[in-house]
Amino acid sequence: MDKREAINDMGNNASTRIKRYQEFKKYLGESSQLFESLKNKNEKAIRLANLYHLCITPGGSLGGSDDRVFEIFYGQRPFDTQRPDPFNRQKITVLSEYGARLHYHLLDNGLVLAVLHPAKTENFSPTETSILISGFIPPEKLIKIVHSHFKLLNSYMQCTSLDGEPNLIDKSRIFWLRFTNHLIIDSKKQPIKAISYASEVLKYALTVGLSGFLLAAITAHYTDTVDYTTQADAISRKISSIDAQISSESKNIVDIKNALENLSKKKTKK
Repeated sequence: MDKREAINDMGNNASTRIKRYQEFKKYLGESSQLFESLKNKNEKAIRLANLYHLCITPGGSLGGSDDRVFEIFYGQRPFDTQRPDPFNRQKITVLSEYGARLHYHLLDNGLVLAVLHPAKTENFSPTETSILISGFIPPEKLIKIVHSHFKLLNSYMQCTSLDGEPNLIDKSRIFWLRFTNHLIIDSKKQPIKAISYASEVLKYALTVGLSGFLLAAITAHYTDTVDYTTQADAISRKISSIDAQISSESKNIVDIKNALENLSKKKTKK
C-alpha cells in the first residue's frame, strides 16, 4: 500500500467514525420523546416516575453539556430522617435514595457503550456498582434496542429500589442480566458468570470424560473378550454330577459294610 492509498484508507475510516458521531447526535435529538412515549405506555414505569421522577437527559445529568452522553434515570428521593448526634436533638439528617440509571456513552471510535447503574442509598446497594449491558453498539441501531433497554432499566429499578415491587419477570430478567453480562464491582470489570460456569462445566466434563475413556481403555485391554459363561455352567454341572456319584457310591459302601458286619455276627453266634 503506497502513501496515497494509506491516506485514502484513513479518510474512509474517519468518514465512518464521523457518520457514527452524527448518528449519535441524531439519537440525542429523538431520544427524549421516544422514552417519554415508552414511559406513558408502562403502568409500572408511571408509578416509579411518580415516586422518583423520570429524568431524560440528552447530554448527561450534569447540565446536558456533554454531547457524547445520554442518560435516563429515576431521580433522588428522601425516604427517612435520622438524628445522628444524640447530644443535638435539633440536628436532623435527611436520608435519600438515588434511582436506577441507564447511561449511554459515545466512544472515540463512534460506537456506544450502554451501562446500567442500580438504585442505591448511602448504606444500601447491590454488590455491583453497575452492569455493562451492551458494548460497542453502532449508534444507528440504538433506536431498535431502546424498548428492550427501557425494560431492563425498569426491572433493575424494581429489583434494587427500596419501594420497588418486582414481579417474577423482573427478577428473572435481572438474574439473567447479571448472569450473562459483565458486572462492575469496586471499579473492576468481573468475568461473565455464564462463561465462567460454562468453563467449569466443560472442564469437569472433559475430566470425567477422559477418566471414563481411560478406565474403559484399561478394562478393554486387560479383560479377555471370550465369554466363559457357557463353559463355566458346563463345568458346574459336571461337578454336581460327580458329587452325586460320589454320594451314591459312599452309600453303597456303607450298605456293604453293614452287610458284612451282620454276617460276622451270625457266624460268631453259631
